[in-house]
Amino acid sequence: MKLFPLISYLLLEHKITIDKSIKNFDDEKLKYLKLFIDFVCSNLKLEEECDVILTNDRTNGISTGGYSPSTNKIYILIKNRAFIDFSRTIAHELKHQEQRELGLLTPEAGKDGDKFENESNAFAGVMMREFSRKYPGIYDL
Repeated sequence: MKLFPLISYLLLEHKITIDKSIKNFDDEKLKYLKLFIDFVCSNLKLEEECDVILTNDRTNGISTGGYSPSTNKIYILIKNRAFIDFSRTIAHELKHQEQRELGLLTPEAGKDGDKFENESNAFAGVMMREFSRKYPGIYDL
């Protein structure tokens, strides 16, 4: 356990990769996406950087998103989805990163309705509500 998790968190550089097939992701969306990821990560106090990959393809068998514990990468499908919708998925997958960092995530995790999925769903909903109160303009992105 780190002695200064907030200081450790502030030194992390999160990576966002936008697939070249995505044409309508402008600077304003990128600004709010960075703010949102920072907001979620600060609530989770992650000890490792996050690597978020936005795609239009169902990469690695994802539905709307997926977290790969072995690579620590988050894949997010954004095709035909509103900003608030895919942002919620990012928060959900970041919660899975926290579960892995805490040693809670098991190989069996990810089944519909299991405690890991339910916890991630609830957390993502709370993050969206809190962030949207601070930045109500995200509904128009």
